[in-house]
Amino acid sequence: MIHHFSTRKGRSLGVVALSQSQAVAIQDAVDAARRDRPDLDECFSEDRLDGFFVKNLETVQGDERDVMIMSVGYGPDADGRFSMNFGPMNKADGWRRLNVTATRARYRVEVVASFDPGEIRETSSRSLRHFHRYLRYAQSGPSVLSLGTVDTDAQPESPFEESVLATLRGWGYEVQPQVGVAGYRIDLGIRHPQLPGMYALGVECDGAMYHSSKAARDRDRLREGVLRGLGWELHRIWSTDWYRDRTGAEKRLRDAVERAVALRTVAHRVRSSTPAVPSAQDVTEPNGTSASSQPSRPRNEPPLTTRPGGPSRRQPAARPSADIRAGSGASARRNMVDAPRVPSDTEPRPTVTFPVTALASASWQRVSNELEQIQQDLRQPVVVDPSADPRVRADNRRTREKRREQLEARALHLRGFLATVPSAARTAGGPLVAPGRLVGLLFEGADTVEEYEITSQSPASPDTQTLSPFTELGAALLWREAGRSVEYTDGSGTRRTVRIRHVRD
Repeated sequence: MIHHFSTRKGRSLGVVALSQSQAVAIQDAVDAARRDRPDLDECFSEDRLDGFFVKNLETVQGDERDVMIMSVGYGPDADGRFSMNFGPMNKADGWRRLNVTATRARYRVEVVASFDPGEIRETSSRSLRHFHRYLRYAQSGPSVLSLGTVDTDAQPESPFEESVLATLRGWGYEVQPQVGVAGYRIDLGIRHPQLPGMYALGVECDGAMYHSSKAARDRDRLREGVLRGLGWELHRIWSTDWYRDRTGAEKRLRDAVERAVALRTVAHRVRSSTPAVPSAQDVTEPNGTSASSQPSRPRNEPPLTTRPGGPSRRQPAARPSADIRAGSGASARRNMVDAPRVPSDTEPRPTVTFPVTALASASWQRVSNELEQIQQDLRQPVVVDPSADPRVRADNRRTREKRREQLEARALHLRGFLATVPSAARTAGGPLVAPGRLVGLLFEGADTVEEYEITSQSPASPDTQTLSPFTELGAALLWREAGRSVEYTDGSGTRRTVRIRHVRD
């Protein structure tokens, strides 16, 4: 609240808590904070239409303010157990109360929560499903809306899928068949073991007959591009491989699942230990105004979400939105930085583990250089699109948004890596492909080894070839050992194999 009135003077503010006891605790904390800021007393007026208030969910009906803060209040107990108790949200009409709360803001909603939405398990309660989806929307933006309602009774559509499903469940994973996303279907969605509300990997079970035509391959590339753009990690299994080389296909599947789970876990833990960053509407635009001061459709914008110690997901500056602001109880910790950065030696390091425990200084510097370039890229203001065709502008905007999401995710991963893996004289962990290391690849049909730096930015050396981490091959190479072969799909839709000949610093 203090941050709001210090940076957004002229914008009215209201706070909604999910229970009366939470509302009282927040009001007490506000009263204590105001004693140190008497210059803001006029902002805390009790005007009926535009004055500041703290209310519980039951009494906020009819009130409207420029900015609303929703305090979830509920979460894991002292022993880390998550009871899924969200007070009035657990009731049959809880979704109506959520709707009231989410539509009280003219310009912006901020959600304060002490947990990641992915920690909420699937439930048959309509109200909790809506609440879970709203928190995911607040955290990640519109891409979450592409995920359709889960049909818990959905079944595999072929004996091949049934066989893969049985294997995954035999390994102990919770698997949902036929997950609907953006009008498509993912054959098998594997839930994250520690974050049951989140999918770690999507598995595609492809038959050779369907994919034998060029039209089908073109459709499949488009489909895969859409799904990866929405944040899905995908692994494809060919039926011929499954039945002819079952052992090899199962090993590749297990490796893909374990890698996807590990990457999601790293991102979640780093998010939990990273200070909040300002949303796009807090960043000054080239004309000197802030995005939140621009006209908007106040009730159709995604909320901004953070969690204690976690970064906010930044939405494009052209569309004001809200976010889950990081906070511990009533007080939110805010660091006015523009993008993830390399932490100082005095900052606490997140409890995340990687296959390598130390990285040679040359490779560590490459990672640091990439992270610095990403930060600079994310700080660049959005330029006006000169195209006169609205369809072209819409395509360009989607491309920019996808690129930004990829860079934010990459920065999050690299920041956690640098905060956990120290620079050393030599890399500890064996000849594994890791961020910053150079990898020598022998492509199928070639007789010479090509060396690459896997990076999203310009390489440290102008003579080095680069491979994007956002490609299927770039993602598949991570944490693989020298001497291993990796399968991937090239630009023509053909399945290829590449061998890792060496990994060096």
